[in-house]
Amino acid sequence: MGEAKKIAREIYSGSVNSDRISGLPEELRSKIISYLNAEEAVRTSILSSIWKDMWMIMPQILLSDESCFGYTESSPEIARSKFITLVDLTLARHKGSLDTISFELRKRNYNDDELGRWMDMLSEKKPRGIAIKLADFPVHIIPSSLFHISGLERLHLENCIISLPQTFEGFKLLKVLKLESFFSTDSDISNLISNCPLLGTLVLDNFLVTNFLNIRAEALDTLVVKGYFDHLHLHAPNLAHACLVAHSYSEDHESDPVQDGFKGYLEQAFGSLARVKTLSVNYKFLMSQNLDDNFIFNKPRFDEDYSNIEAPTLDCLVTIIFHDFMALECEIALLGPLFSWAPALEEVKIDVDERMMGQCICKDKEKLLALPRASTKAKVVFT
Repeated sequence: MGEAKKIAREIYSGSVNSDRISGLPEELRSKIISYLNAEEAVRTSILSSIWKDMWMIMPQILLSDESCFGYTESSPEIARSKFITLVDLTLARHKGSLDTISFELRKRNYNDDELGRWMDMLSEKKPRGIAIKLADFPVHIIPSSLFHISGLERLHLENCIISLPQTFEGFKLLKVLKLESFFSTDSDISNLISNCPLLGTLVLDNFLVTNFLNIRAEALDTLVVKGYFDHLHLHAPNLAHACLVAHSYSEDHESDPVQDGFKGYLEQAFGSLARVKTLSVNYKFLMSQNLDDNFIFNKPRFDEDYSNIEAPTLDCLVTIIFHDFMALECEIALLGPLFSWAPALEEVKIDVDERMMGQCICKDKEKLLALPRASTKAKVVFT
C-alpha cells in the first residue's frame, strides 16, 4: 500500500515516466491513482490516452477541499465553487464499482442542497464505504438519502447531526460504524445500531449529551464509547474489546459508590461480558452506574439482593486498561474482583490522572498491587 501511494505521487508530480506502469492491468492502475485526491486523479488524464479515463473507474475517491484548487488564492469562494463542480463531475462521470468515497469538507460550510444532491448521486453508485468529515462544529444534518444507500459495509460520520428518516430500514450489510463529534437523539442512535445486524465494530466518540445510550448488537466484537451520557444499556454477547470512557461536566470526585452491594453489582455486570478480552474504563464511568442482566449503567442501587449471583469467570480477559486513575475506593473495588475473575489476565495498565501526579498515592498503589489475582502472569503497570 505504501509503495502504491508513492508511485501515485510520482506520477502526479511527473518525477516518474508514466509509461513505466502504463502496461499494468487497468484494475491495478485505477487502484494506484486512488491514492491521489480527486483533483489530482482527474489531472492524470493528460498524461496519455491510456490514463485519460482512469479516474472514472478508480475504486476509492477522496474529495477534500483542503487540498483542492489552492485555498491561498485571493477568492476562497471561487475555490469553493470549483470544488463543488469537481464533486459533481466526479460523481456524475464515475463508472464501475466504488469501494470507498471520502468527503473531507473542512474549509467551508456546504448547504443542505449540495450535500443532499451528492448523497442522491451516491445512492446510484452504491459504494461499500462512505466517510463524511465536516467542519469543526456539527451544524449540518446528514441528508436522509444517505440512510437509504443499500450495500454499505463501512460508515464514518464526523461533526454532524444525525436524524434518521422515518422510512429507515437499516443497513443490512454494515460491519463498521464510526460516529465522531456528533449530535443525535437517544432513539435515533439506538435504532441505527440495532438495525445493523452484521455490525462488528462500533465507535461513538465525543458525542454531545445523551440521556440513555442503548446499544443492542448481537455481532458486535469491538466497542468504543467516549462521550457525555447518563445511562448506558449494553447488550453485546459477543463483545471481545470494550473501551468505555464517560465524560462529565462536573469535577466533583467526592461521590464514591462503594457499599456492601458493590461486588454483587459487579458480578451481575461482568457476567454478561464473558467473552471480553480487552476492557478499558475510567473512574467517571463508575460514578454513575446501575446494572441489570443486560449491563445497564445508571445511578448505583445497592438495595438489590445479589446473594444468589454466581461470580463470573472471565476466561478471555487478558488486558485491563484503567484511565484517569484517582485512587478512589470504587476503583480498587472494581479492579479487585476483576483480578480474581480473570484467570488468563496478563496485564493491567493504570493510567494515573495527571492531577494526581503530584500527590502521594503510594499507599493506594500498594493496596492495588496486594490484591489477589487468579492469574500468576498478571502484572500491574502504572503510566
